Amino acid sequence: MKGAGGADNLVVIGRILRPHGIKGEVKVDVITDWPGRFSTGRSVFVNSDNKNGSWRVIENVRFQNTRLIIKFKGVESRDSAEVLKNHWLEIRANERPVLKQDEYYLPDLLGSSVRLADGSILGMLKDVMQDTSQDLYVIETDRGDVLVPAVKAFIKKIDLSQRIIIIDPVEGLLGTDED
Repeated sequence: MKGAGGADNLVVIGRILRPHGIKGEVKVDVITDWPGRFSTGRSVFVNSDNKNGSWRVIENVRFQNTRLIIKFKGVESRDSAEVLKNHWLEIRANERPVLKQDEYYLPDLLGSSVRLADGSILGMLKDVMQDTSQDLYVIETDRGDVLVPAVKAFIKKIDLSQRIIIIDPVEGLLGTDED
């Protein structure tokens, strides 16, 4: 997942898939739990993979199934919309909604050191699988990746300031030394 936390950093909230129609609209894949942040008059950073981007103002937005159709000010034709294909839509991290206690933004968690309750280092949080009944933390260890359910029974503490996650897995969850 692209994006990073912090007040001065940008975080991804969507990706332009392709032009839509002939009037400069684009079809957008939403990568946020708050699609309402795509509203008329809001500015988003339209960014290519090489970080060559610019701030653009949303002129109009509407839903089409699970995607959005967005019209940016100054993008008036299919050709000018084509240039934006596969660009990321980003906002400043400090513009994200404040979360409740024990809720975290994934980009802020990725790369954190994962430690066991006894203080020993298990590895690094590499990814979070979200297409399961509960989120699964993918932890990169020296013995390969392990999956740990992101539930309070196993995740004992998350310290974003230190970028440390403390886990206390049940016996067998991480495999055995004979693996």
